Amino acid sequence: MSPYDSFNNVLFWKGVRKVLTGSFFAKTPFDVLLSQSHTAKDKIRSVLRRITGSQMVSNFRPVTASMIYKLFCDPGDTVWDMSCGWGGRLLASVKSKVNYIGTDPNTKTMKGLKQFIKTFGNKAYHYELLTMGSETYRPKKESLDFAFTSPPYFDTEKYSNEKTQSYLKYKNINTWKEKFLRKTFENVYYGLNFLVCQFKIYLIHEFNCN
Repeated sequence: MSPYDSFNNVLFWKGVRKVLTGSFFAKTPFDVLLSQSHTAKDKIRSVLRRITGSQMVSNFRPVTASMIYKLFCDPGDTVWDMSCGWGGRLLASVKSKVNYIGTDPNTKTMKGLKQFIKTFGNKAYHYELLTMGSETYRPKKESLDFAFTSPPYFDTEKYSNEKTQSYLKYKNINTWKEKFLRKTFENVYYGLNFLVCQFKIYLIHEFNCN
């Protein structure tokens, strides 16, 4: 059930009544719930989660991704999201006015993301969505200004049963680290602009140490 559906569900309003009366949640005055304060928003989110079972965003929040883009990128920069997942960083890229390259082997997810860009993409910028793993995508040399993602945690996160998923391609953690994670880092290293060479050295050093 989406938050919008939950908001129109009778269970949600029963939860709001419990907040107002203090019969389950801490009692909160009606005028506070009507306000746009953080307290009111937290109360509403809590009711949505605990009464209707609706969930908050649990992956990378678009607003956080947008802040990171604005901190490290200029408008028109090219970014690579190595595991674009459900599209939080893609959404942020539209807001942040950057060119976006996204890779992910999940065909169903990529189909949805391509439709999203077709509808909401900024026509002044370029979006390239590739249905493949980050370990197989080789960007043009020094063509990237920024690389930023939230990678899978081996077999802890299973987004689909497609054979192209990294946890199915590479059966154990050591193979996964070498064939997927290290190869992804090598591709990032190859694609990043030479102006960030200090970071490139740090990236490889940290991987070798861990």
